[in-house]
Amino acid sequence: MEIQITPEDNYQYIQISGRLDAINAGELQEKLIQLTSKGINKLIVSLEHVEYISSSGLRAFLAIAKKMDPGGFIRFCLMHPSVKEVFIISGFNTIFGIFDSKEEAVLG
Repeated sequence: MEIQITPEDNYQYIQISGRLDAINAGELQEKLIQLTSKGINKLIVSLEHVEYISSSGLRAFLAIAKKMDPGGFIRFCLMHPSVKEVFIISGFNTIFGIFDSKEEAVLG
């Protein structure tokens, strides 16, 4: 798994590639905790290049969302179809915003 974090105007744009599973979900969670501990609480996450996400990956995102300040958000965009299916089956699409493009995610 690779994580690229790019600061934008009002948010951080996070691009993840590879598999997101029990082996590396902790690494992702730690990187995102580092951001939120600095007061960064607006994240847009591209999962375009993630072909697989396990329940550990989902839990990492949920854990970060619980640590965010009010007014913060995690929004997902450009989701690989197989990952989007996991979000829908697990009900995570009702917890997080899922958008077809980065621009839509920015607008919320």
